[in-house]
Amino acid sequence: MRVAGPGVPNTTVALDFCPSLKEAALRSCTAYLSVKNITANPQGAVLDAYESAKGALLARSVQLNPDELPALLPRFPAFQSLTGHTAASALQQLGVKPEPPPERAAAVAEIRPVPPEYAGKVLTRRTALIGNAFVLGALLAMFGVLGLMFWGGTTAFPDSKPTRQASPAEKALGIALIALGGLAFLGVGATFFIDPSWLGNRYLSKRVRKEFARRPAHLVDPENPDATFVEVVPKLNWGQMKLESASDVGFLLLDKQRREILFEGDKECYRIPAAAVTSCEVEVHIVGQGTHGATRVFYVVLRGHHPGGFWEAPVRKRGDTGLFLSRKRQRWTDGLRREILEMRGHPV
Repeated sequence: MRVAGPGVPNTTVALDFCPSLKEAALRSCTAYLSVKNITANPQGAVLDAYESAKGALLARSVQLNPDELPALLPRFPAFQSLTGHTAASALQQLGVKPEPPPERAAAVAEIRPVPPEYAGKVLTRRTALIGNAFVLGALLAMFGVLGLMFWGGTTAFPDSKPTRQASPAEKALGIALIALGGLAFLGVGATFFIDPSWLGNRYLSKRVRKEFARRPAHLVDPENPDATFVEVVPKLNWGQMKLESASDVGFLLLDKQRREILFEGDKECYRIPAAAVTSCEVEVHIVGQGTHGATRVFYVVLRGHHPGGFWEAPVRKRGDTGLFLSRKRQRWTDGLRREILEMRGHPV
């Protein structure tokens, strides 16, 4: 069982115990406590996220006495039946004053779903397959142009033996094929390094505009030159191999006159007053860490007051995924964070 603070970095507390201990069926089972300062989430799918996360281990497998369990009830209420206490009574016995209820924020983030007849029309399995097909097509094109160059080479220079010599026309054709294939190879290769998802995202952007045009009203006008096509990617999806890692895509706009952050997406719409923003930080995730193709992906992680409790949205500009565009991605996220903090009255 784990209890962690939201986001990274955080301090995570882990308890190892027999399942029967929670139901108070076997009181002789011992519980062990570990504490870790986590600085980076694990990459990819792992069996134990706590053990795989990077950070400093503060305590490992500290054996707990039965009379120490009540102190953990505020974070591990599952032990109430075992200890015979509630979290409130345990804190009272320990002489700890309960935390006062949080004050209701004057400004709260308004997060509402898109009406069902217009929601979920873009991020479909079909759209994800088409987007990935563009990337796969570019990869196949790279092998195709290599084949074209090989064909040109065998046409212009068929054999070193004097029994088979290419005619001037064949040699000219072969050299032309080599040159054409070389140029195409450079073009496709540059696409992979600069933005391999360019075609897929261009298709997705057109699809978004087409579907949003069907809506009777807009929170963000897709044709507004200040609106940016963005995606929302939950942290659980960072580093995961999926057809589509984003939970939503749409247009983001900062309304500086009203001091609001506006987002109209395929599934949800946000209206976030600057005063409701509790945190706005840039976080980086490295795709392919430890390899020559490691790519840094930057997110603006927004957190805000919400009537339902904790709310977070990691946002990044859709596209610009290539290895050579890391600085461009960082400039955009740094700029967005700076503008949001300025609207809050906390300039960087």
